[in-house]
Amino acid sequence: MSSILIVDDNVSYSERLKKILEAAGYHIDISNDPVDGIVMVGQKKYDLIISDLMMDTIDGIKFLQTIKKFHPKMKTIILTGMPTVETELQALDIYVDQYLQKDVHVDLLLKYIETILERENQLKDVKFYSKVEHIECHVESRKVIQNGQEVALSRKEFDLLAYLLEHKNKVITREEFINAFWDVKYEFIDERVIDVHIKDIRRKLGIQSIVSIRGYGYKWVE
Repeated sequence: MSSILIVDDNVSYSERLKKILEAAGYHIDISNDPVDGIVMVGQKKYDLIISDLMMDTIDGIKFLQTIKKFHPKMKTIILTGMPTVETELQALDIYVDQYLQKDVHVDLLLKYIETILERENQLKDVKFYSKVEHIECHVESRKVIQNGQEVALSRKEFDLLAYLLEHKNKVITREEFINAFWDVKYEFIDERVIDVHIKDIRRKLGIQSIVSIRGYGYKWVE
C-alpha cells in the first residue's frame, strides 16, 4: 500500500481528500501546517506528497522545494484553487510531477496519482552499469554485481556508487552527495565522510573510473 502525505491548511478539504484516497486503497496522513509536514517527512517514508499551493506559513512551492532538497526523488503533486502560469512554471522548475486545480475531477486525480506511482515503481527496476568496470548496480534489490559476482557495499556506499553511475561524466560535489543522502537538518555532516566512502568503494571494487576533482568532488569518467 502506497503512503501519501496531504499538506493543506484547509482542514475540511484535506479530510475530504483523505477519505477519497483511502477509499482508493492508499494510506493517508495529513498535515495542516507545512512546517509540521517537513518534520513528518523526516520521520516517515512517503511515496507521494500532495500539497496545497497557497498556505499561511509556507507556500507549496517553497515547502516542496525544501522537501526536495533533502529528498530529491520524492514524488509530488501541487493542488491549487488559484492556478497561474507563473506558479506552474515555478512548480516545473523544482520538478513537481503534477500541477492541478483543486476542482480536478476525482477520477482524473486518481489516475494522475496512479500514473506517478507506477512510474516510480518502474524506475525502481532500473539498473545502472559500467561497461568499462563490468559493474551492474541494481536499484530495487540494492545489489552490485561485478564480473558476475555480487560485491557487498554499505548502504551509503551503494547510494554514492549508484548516483555516480546515474550521472556519468558529471562532476558531483560533496555538498550534492550530502544533500541527497543525509538528513542535514538533523545532523552535521563533515564533507570528508564522502572521501572515506569513495575510498572504500574504489578499494572494494578495484576501479579507476571514479576521478577526484580537486576542490569540488568526484566524477565517474566513462
